[in-house]
Amino acid sequence: MHWNEHAQDATEPVTNDRAGVVTADSSILGEAVREGNYRPFRLALTGYEDWLAKRIGRCIQHFPDAEAKVGRGLAIGDLVEEVFLSAFEQYPQRPERLSLREWLEGLIDPSLKTILRHSEVKGQVTEPCAHGT
Repeated sequence: MHWNEHAQDATEPVTNDRAGVVTADSSILGEAVREGNYRPFRLALTGYEDWLAKRIGRCIQHFPDAEAKVGRGLAIGDLVEEVFLSAFEQYPQRPERLSLREWLEGLIDPSLKTILRHSEVKGQVTEPCAHGT
């Protein structure tokens, strides 16, 4: 799925069936960041939300105390939003050699640590959340 640049509303998705790959229009992402407008940036990444939530669920297993708090003050949805906010803030430094999906995956571990620090959930990382975990 990518966002149709010609649509009246930037929230209108256009499906992309090539191998089921979800993509976001990088011109929309870049423009939103340049304008400091999070909403269109976030909307353009909607297609990554379910994948990201599942990936975070696997990664959080490396934070035993945090895993125990999921559903009791720590929400996967909050972690998804933290990754997207980090992506918005760091988009200008995004390495072009990485796909958007790879780059978002690399933001999971630091975002999780930020949420844990802010929510005062103390947990030891048994292993960093690496690609393919």
